[in-house]
Amino acid sequence: FPHILHHILSCPEMSHIITFMPHGRAWKVLKPEELESQVLGKFFRQSKYASFSRQISGWGFRRITQGADKNCYYHELFLRGMPHLLKYIKRPASCKKLPTDPKNEPDFYQISKLYPIPNYYE
Repeated sequence: FPHILHHILSCPEMSHIITFMPHGRAWKVLKPEELESQVLGKFFRQSKYASFSRQISGWGFRRITQGADKNCYYHELFLRGMPHLLKYIKRPASCKKLPTDPKNEPDFYQISKLYPIPNYYE
């Protein structure tokens, strides 16, 4: 799942539907209906947005609930241009949805000022 998702996010022709944020540490679904109708069925067994959302949670992605990245998803090992890190993402044994913690959500724009992600693509 992470490899396919990274591939989708790396396709410029899909960036109007689903895209990495400018800092490259989080991503966002811009058009859920188009993702469901045009993308999911091509790459995954499921073609429903709700199933895709469960997969996101099941793989340990977290949703940001406030700030500039509101409604974006992130995983510490899921970074733009760094597919070599994906092999370290493991699906947790229990697929419980991780609770949101607005007080401790990362500010990726501040982090990127100190530790920018290299500007290269696959």
